[in-house]
Amino acid sequence: MTIISISIPTDYAGEFRQLWKELRLADALDPQNDLGDPIEVGNFDGANLVQWVVELKPLLVPLVTASLTYLITSRGEFEYEKDGERVRFKNLKPSQVKEVLTLLDARDKD
Repeated sequence: MTIISISIPTDYAGEFRQLWKELRLADALDPQNDLGDPIEVGNFDGANLVQWVVELKPLLVPLVTASLTYLITSRGEFEYEKDGERVRFKNLKPSQVKEVLTLLDARDKD
């Protein structure tokens, strides 16, 4: 099972959740794929963050990839965990998107 966590500053939580819902609707996915309530998490930089932990199913990959731009502009974080290996992108930058997409693409090839 592959787990991702998406963390963004608290101020952007509502907008991100709405974006995710709009992307889910655009892909005609069931409402069960909406994001639930986020978890409040701290950050050593002093920023207040919220986090969603999501099981990465193949049908959610388009939503994750489409939401990367929002994560970049909101200085969000993306964490990927599979088989005990964890990769974390803090303050996600455009230069890291290729690496994130490579991780997502490799998920079914193992």
